[in-house]
Amino acid sequence: DKSSNTSRKLVMMSHGLALTIIVVAGVGLLKLGYGSFGDKWVHAKLGIWLFLGAAPALIYRVPGAAKMLWFILPLMGGLAFYMARYKLG
Repeated sequence: DKSSNTSRKLVMMSHGLALTIIVVAGVGLLKLGYGSFGDKWVHAKLGIWLFLGAAPALIYRVPGAAKMLWFILPLMGGLAFYMARYKLG
C-alpha cells in the first residue's frame, strides 16, 4: 500500500532525479555532436528511458511484476548503454 510505505517518497524523488540527469546528459551529448535526433539508437534509448520512467508505476499497480522487473530493468539500462556506446540501430 502506498500510504504505509514510508520510503516511497524518497524512492520516487531519487528515481525522478536520476531520469532527469540521464535525459539532460543525453541531450547534451547530442548537442556536442555525438549523434543526432534522427539516429535509430537515439529513438531506442528514448523508448527505454520512457519504460524506465514508467517502471515504478508498473511495480505499484502490478506488484506481481516486481520480481520480473527486478531483472529486466538493469538489462534495459545495460542495453541503452550498449546502444549508445556502439551506435547500434
